Amino acid sequence: EAQQNKNYQGEIRNVSYVQIPFQNIPDSLISITDSDLKSYMDDNSSMYQQSASRSIEYVVFNVMPSEADRNDAQDWIEDIKSDFSLIEDNEIFIRKNSDVFNRVLYVAKNDLSKNVKPLISSPIGTIIGPFNFNFNTLRLAKLVDVSLRPDSVKARHILISSKDLDSEIKIDSLKKIISNGQSFSKLAQEFSDDKGSAVNGGDLGWFSEGMMVEEFNDACFNAKKGDLITVKTQFGTHLIELLEKSKSTKKYEVAYLDRQITYSNTTYQNVFSRAGKFAAENSNYDQFNMSVSSQNLSRRFADELEENTITIPGLDNPRELVRWAYNSKVGDVSDVFEFGNKIVVATLTSIKKEGLKELEDVRNEVKSLVLNQKKSEMLINELSSYNSLENILSDFGSQIISVEGINFSSSQVPKLGDQPEFVGATFALEEGQTSKVFSGKNAVFAIKVDKIITSPENSDISYTKNSIIKNLRNRSSFQSYQSLVELFDVKDNRAKFY
Repeated sequence: EAQQNKNYQGEIRNVSYVQIPFQNIPDSLISITDSDLKSYMDDNSSMYQQSASRSIEYVVFNVMPSEADRNDAQDWIEDIKSDFSLIEDNEIFIRKNSDVFNRVLYVAKNDLSKNVKPLISSPIGTIIGPFNFNFNTLRLAKLVDVSLRPDSVKARHILISSKDLDSEIKIDSLKKIISNGQSFSKLAQEFSDDKGSAVNGGDLGWFSEGMMVEEFNDACFNAKKGDLITVKTQFGTHLIELLEKSKSTKKYEVAYLDRQITYSNTTYQNVFSRAGKFAAENSNYDQFNMSVSSQNLSRRFADELEENTITIPGLDNPRELVRWAYNSKVGDVSDVFEFGNKIVVATLTSIKKEGLKELEDVRNEVKSLVLNQKKSEMLINELSSYNSLENILSDFGSQIISVEGINFSSSQVPKLGDQPEFVGATFALEEGQTSKVFSGKNAVFAIKVDKIITSPENSDISYTKNSIIKNLRNRSSFQSYQSLVELFDVKDNRAKFY
């Protein structure tokens, strides 16, 4: 096999051909019955196998914050505003009270949002808000400080990991050695646990405020050029040397406190009751369908759910819904299912059994293939006596087309696209031979091999052989598994347990 493949791969064939497209024969001349379609499916049954599946339609009742929930959030943030104005340790206060933690950073005037811009001309301690930060968040913004700060700094560091119990002692020793003239770069390469920067002598390059963890950031932006600073972070103990600072500009330190507007238990129960009422009033598909339309609900679809399906877009962990579908009859309407802030009511619309697909599910596809098959048979029968491209050309008004560079390793044919039958027929001929008329994807063809170009002979087939072996190994594991499943009639019952 390896030798044969190598021989074919080493050949390129140039051919001439004529084609008669199936579309040249009017569909009205072809008679197709359901028996023809079923016979085609039986003859090509491997193409039309299906797994057992269920299809559902469902509606989602989204639980969203009500106006009362929004008012509660507004009252809460208004109440805490006075405490926020008096507190000195803003970061601890934010960690304790804000629904979202926002680091307290210095930013330039142009980086302040429109809502916060008035702080530029306000005294320290001024609070703006609450204002809508996004659809479901209210925000307070407090001016903490105004200072001249660099946009960015350049630093290098040596890190001794927090896993090392002597990290502080080692950093102190390194600091003394460097202060006495030893090379920071060489010591970083030898001792730093941050291997990414160690190879560059600990150099971190330029970075802007907020890019590093808080303690590291503050140490760098508060230091002077040339300072050696020791600082502890979650990663360990750092020895930092500040190498450069950009020009300082006026920066504003702003603390943000957020209150998210979330739905209350009362709101959830109201939506749940509405969904429950919908489920109780609609016991079959027709009622479900009418209610969806009359209530102007958005209908969603989940088609061909297999028994082990674990995902339905937009629903968290929908296994309970899938199990319901496999224990129901077509037309059944479910009780309510809860998926976070989504409450779902579904109806089962289709049950498909494992095995050959139903004709109605693939009728159009199969009809098109059978139509082409019958046209192909008609044309091949009519052209069976022709033995040259020129004869076909004179009687059918086609044209002779030449293509070059056909290789056995690819089913692509220039100007025709994917045509495996064409490539196979080409390599079944000798130079100068003309084929019988044969069927391709969208036409019948006759071809003549004009020239066979063979690459220089190379007796080494090891690469081709290894490729075949690798391909067989990749396939064997899956095919062995499938064979065992079929041999011992293994059933996958995982869906019953989760």
